[in-house]
Amino acid sequence: RVPELCTAGGGSVRHTNAWLGPEGTVTPLHFDSYDNVLTQVVGYKRVVLFPAEQTKWLYPKEAGGGGVDAQGNVSAVDVEAPDLERFPDYARAAGLEAVLGP
Repeated sequence: RVPELCTAGGGSVRHTNAWLGPEGTVTPLHFDSYDNVLTQVVGYKRVVLFPAEQTKWLYPKEAGGGGVDAQGNVSAVDVEAPDLERFPDYARAAGLEAVLGP
């Protein structure tokens, strides 16, 4: 049975994924093409969220190739150490930072 929260607003569940990673895992800045619920079971995770209207300052890579770049939903900016000489408009982006824990 699908929980009611998953179909709020008349939607339906299109994808179900579980992402697991060891301590120290860093995921590049990206957007997902479907809704998600993020939870942290063990340890802590720093998350930085940006509103969609700030995408123009996040330097999205074009789709193509393989691996993490295949979908075109990943930023060229390394949020952990942004290169403002290469990506000067990133300084204009205002993200919301949170630390998730169990």
